[in-house]
Amino acid sequence: MSPHLWPYEAKLLGAAAAGIRSVAPGAVAETHISNSSSPTFATAFYQAMKDGAVGLDVAGFSFYPTATPAPNTRLKDLSDTVAAVHGQLGMPSFLAEVGYPAAPMSGTSYFSTWNGALASYPLTETGQHDLFHDLASWGATGALTGVRPWAPDVFVTDWAPMSFFSLPDGSVVGLARAGLDAIAQGTATPDANALKD
Repeated sequence: MSPHLWPYEAKLLGAAAAGIRSVAPGAVAETHISNSSSPTFATAFYQAMKDGAVGLDVAGFSFYPTATPAPNTRLKDLSDTVAAVHGQLGMPSFLAEVGYPAAPMSGTSYFSTWNGALASYPLTETGQHDLFHDLASWGATGALTGVRPWAPDVFVTDWAPMSFFSLPDGSVVGLARAGLDAIAQGTATPDANALKD
């Protein structure tokens, strides 16, 4: 990808960033790698963007740890990747998309198999809350500039377990799960050792 794709991607992203900054000079530019937690891949990609003069301020990542079957090392991989990107390129990181189910995924969509639970975070409402809390707590120590849950309000369809809301049988009104407050709670208690294997 380094010789054949990324230089052209850098031109496109660079033009987009320049266009945004032409009307908002202080804008922070970031893009993200979809569901990749490889230090080698991440540093190679973001180095290619730097070489292409994109001017990215933040290295973004998607993080859907249950998409990987057990044994699941996604938390360690994420931590190693964030450290590598910061250490080698001097870039802070941002979780641009994060999802963790409060119940096993099911249905007929692509997401129905995303049930590779992390050892310390079961596929329950408590497990969902605790993972988001611990990501935010770890991130608040300087590891991350932010954590953004993906589609936390989509409590229908096959994505429903990833939501911060549940839909009780027979109801048309979603009820908040504990995960809704987890990020605010985690950032209020920064802890570099918050992530559990």
